[in-house]
Amino acid sequence: MLSLTAVLVFDLGGTQLRAGWFEDGALLRVARMSSDVVRSGDDPAAALAGALEALAGEVGARSPGAVSLAVPGPVHDGVVLRMPSLLGAEFRGGIDFGEMARRLWPGPPIYVCNDLTAAGQRYVAAGHRDFGVLTLGSGVGGKLFIEGRPLLGRRGYGGEIGHWRVPGAPLVACDCGGFGHLSALASGRGAVRLARWRAAEDPPAFAAARLGSADALTPEALVAAFHAGDPWARASIAASAEHLGAALAACALAAGLELFFLTGGFAVAAGEPFRALTAVAAARHAWSIGPDWDSMLRLAAPDEEPGLIGAGFRVLDRLAAQGR
Repeated sequence: MLSLTAVLVFDLGGTQLRAGWFEDGALLRVARMSSDVVRSGDDPAAALAGALEALAGEVGARSPGAVSLAVPGPVHDGVVLRMPSLLGAEFRGGIDFGEMARRLWPGPPIYVCNDLTAAGQRYVAAGHRDFGVLTLGSGVGGKLFIEGRPLLGRRGYGGEIGHWRVPGAPLVACDCGGFGHLSALASGRGAVRLARWRAAEDPPAFAAARLGSADALTPEALVAAFHAGDPWARASIAASAEHLGAALAACALAAGLELFFLTGGFAVAAGEPFRALTAVAAARHAWSIGPDWDSMLRLAAPDEEPGLIGAGFRVLDRLAAQGR
């Protein structure tokens, strides 16, 4: 029966690599590893394969019924050509995650999708049909779902809103090599880069915040100051929320969506105050024709793990479509 399918699931991000054991519609075990292990060597594909195998061992994946990988980049036939949040702007070679997983687990079926496609599947499984899901972690990703299906395009490029150049925004460097992209302004890394740009623009104001050296500023320190009520930190994160709100308003007006889920480590850490700032910003950028942005924008819970859970539900969805 489909509910008995045991799935080894992965969610590969720019900060953490995660694996889980998904069974009977629930995530039972989770293992984590720093993504630095992939960036530290000369062969990222070999490093990724080693990390997948090690993480699988940690969750006790001896005989999975299927393997499902959620990866940070546009996917076409199991291959990812660019992964700036994980491997930086210089990486241009394709990594075939499908083939990699088949070598490690030659028996079960293998499924590979974008991490936001997986995250959205978690909300589809909860009964939602028309919505958007955005993740703010090492980068920014966004995916729109209509009738429970992600809008991907012919080659799977749909959802890379993080690499939209925000009109009028500071030309802060993005991991992909571009400038002024949403990921460079509103992700965990991006919020820090924007904060450093603002510090350089007004050194006395930054000094008054007592956050130390701008070059040493981290997402954790910025978020802590934000929650502590520091005016400079709040203004800086509000600037990130403003850019994110503009992107959400455009998505809502273009697709007619009235529900968005905000996920990812940075979004969850910045929490409800950040969600509220983003909702206010989205309302400012959108035509006011009825929807209430405060109820339209929902924040994932800290332990929600939409990427891992969605990767499991995506397998069940594919099996159901095949009549299995």
